[in-house]
Amino acid sequence: MVNILIFGAGEGGLKAIDLLDENKVEVLAFIDNDINKNGKKINGKIIISPKEITFFKYDYIVIASIYNDEIYNQLLEIGIEEEKIITIIQDEKKVSRDLIKKTYYENHKKK
Repeated sequence: MVNILIFGAGEGGLKAIDLLDENKVEVLAFIDNDINKNGKKINGKIIISPKEITFFKYDYIVIASIYNDEIYNQLLEIGIEEEKIITIIQDEKKVSRDLIKKTYYENHKKK
């Protein structure tokens, strides 16, 4: 089982949940920069601030937001290893299931 955090507690995060295989991936929590969302839940999973990432033992952080580049850089700045970051590129606000799988397997093979 792969443990992930999803960065994006909005529409992108919900789409990411729908695309993930629940038998292979465990979503530990959602991350969001909006302090008004912190402490709330999505599908029973807590929404945390980026400062709380270190409290979780995760394999990957999946960025599920239209702010991919900004969040990617933010994660690098707070010390998250590049190999642990998976970005989902959104084309006209549609998340591609194939892209998620491809990105995951590319990152997973690097280990």
